[in-house]
Amino acid sequence: MSEPVLRVRVYASDFMSGEDEKEDIRYVFHCPGCGYGHWFKTGGTKRPKWEFNDDLYRPTVRPSILVNAQATHLGPNGRCHSFITDGRIQFLMDCWHDLRGMTVDLPELEEEDCW
Repeated sequence: MSEPVLRVRVYASDFMSGEDEKEDIRYVFHCPGCGYGHWFKTGGTKRPKWEFNDDLYRPTVRPSILVNAQATHLGPNGRCHSFITDGRIQFLMDCWHDLRGMTVDLPELEEEDCW
């Protein structure tokens, strides 16, 4: 049996102060569509935040993850929009890259891929 493949890792962890006191954790994964690292966060009170099944090898994240060009390096018309389910990434039709409309395995996470 082969070793499980790490597909998501903890990127940053900050403890929120005040009434909430919930942990704000950011996770990162390598996007095979646009070739960059994307992040999502769980916990805390500030948005956006996602639900995560806590499985770094077969992650499921909800809701979808939308990365727009205005906030990133994707270029003037860039958009990457996806769902992650059981370690696979489903690219929605509003993506700008060649994997739009396809579902593929999330690649193994290597440090140089995401930062």
